[in-house]
Amino acid sequence: MNKIILLLLVSILCLSSCSSKKYLTLGSEFKGTKANNTLVFIPNGALVNSFPIVENDIEYTVGVLNDKIVYIGTSDKNFTISGLKTDDLLPESYFNREWGYRPGWGYYMEIESGWYAGFDFQTKPTEESRIQWFFKFNFNK
Repeated sequence: MNKIILLLLVSILCLSSCSSKKYLTLGSEFKGTKANNTLVFIPNGALVNSFPIVENDIEYTVGVLNDKIVYIGTSDKNFTISGLKTDDLLPESYFNREWGYRPGWGYYMEIESGWYAGFDFQTKPTEESRIQWFFKFNFNK
């Protein structure tokens, strides 16, 4: 009898923790609280609702439109992509790539797997410019 109760408790804990997990992928469903009045300015020039999320000890900001994640950004020092962190200089090999730019939003460079490095919005980056944040956004939509 005790084994059945223990199995039932473990099953309930697993189901509740698995179902409440938030997955950080563009296009995934996200239901935030209506009390949140925080907005984030995304690369297409829109202001959308934003929510802080912590996943794997990294803090992200997600931009949400129509209950779907449309933007993911972080300036957390623990986040790395291709060995790069915020405040790093881009390796020389990246300067052969084309810079992205959105007026009023800023300069960016694609890094890997849909992740971009974000830079100062006023001045085109040089070899001395440091990465200010990382983000994901679907520029094709």
